[in-house]
Amino acid sequence: MVIIMKKCIIASILALMLSLTTFAQATALPETKINDWAVPDVGRAARLGLLTDTLGTDYTRDITRLQFSELVVNCVEKATGDTIDGSSVKFTDTTSIAAQKSAVVGIVKGTGDGTSFSPNRLITREEVATMLYRAIQYTNPNNNLDTASLTKFSDNAQVSNWAKDAMSSMVGCGIINGTSDNTLAPKANVSIEQAAILIYRLYGQSILKDITPLAEAFVSDQKAIITKLQGAYTSTPSTFSDSRIDSIQMAEVFQENGTTYILYSLKYSVKADNPEAVIVFEDTLKDGWLVINAVTTYVVQMDGGKFTSLGGYTTEFSADGNKEMYKIDFENWLAENILN
Repeated sequence: MVIIMKKCIIASILALMLSLTTFAQATALPETKINDWAVPDVGRAARLGLLTDTLGTDYTRDITRLQFSELVVNCVEKATGDTIDGSSVKFTDTTSIAAQKSAVVGIVKGTGDGTSFSPNRLITREEVATMLYRAIQYTNPNNNLDTASLTKFSDNAQVSNWAKDAMSSMVGCGIINGTSDNTLAPKANVSIEQAAILIYRLYGQSILKDITPLAEAFVSDQKAIITKLQGAYTSTPSTFSDSRIDSIQMAEVFQENGTTYILYSLKYSVKADNPEAVIVFEDTLKDGWLVINAVTTYVVQMDGGKFTSLGGYTTEFSADGNKEMYKIDFENWLAENILN
């Protein structure tokens, strides 16, 4: 097999990949009780440094107000690169710096007369939605979030008036989902594993500035890519289209540590100047086929060939036949698209 590489592009992409460290397969956190469905995204949140050391080892437990505040503050500081000064706020029932920081930037307000924080109180879904909404407003005040009507949820009347705008926005941009097709459960508590996943989504939203929310764009756009590669794919379970995509072209094919990577540059119709998404397929060769195990979407700014990362989001595909799996006739595709 012949692999063609442009060294300058490869160096830039590899530097980007190493800095984001989202290629590693998600694994359960050591000695942590966690449900199987939460393992992939919680693992990614951990690798990105989004989790705090006060969460304990049982992630199925409900999270407290202070613990969630710590997660949000940590996420905001990572997304902005700034350290919040919380010294101007004091609470009577906690000396937590994270609690103080969250109040300074408006993510939380005090309880009671405003001087208490209620650090050990369990937090509800509508409270979580409000904190996430305020965090995005702080990190990206110009982000016009999509909103969703809550009327499709049979329990929408249970959403407190003060939480309706936040809940509508968080549902609209895909950070918060219903607990079922027609229930929102705004008064229900949130588990630590659920909170970790929400923080992972918040991180993707917060670092994107004016670019289309990656949590939304990543799923539809990857499948749109699969349908638009002009016959490169031989198995396409479903077809999606996305009006935001202007063009798509192959960027590079290379091998690293025994894994074959294909990178695509995807143009978006969005607000930011010259935004592109680099789509990285993490593949293995099997019986002449290139089996896609994972796909990472990096939203980047291109400036004279230099990649500046604005965020990354990874999905994984199962090779056991129980989930969607995409295969490329790699030898023929490489010959037709790269070597001619």
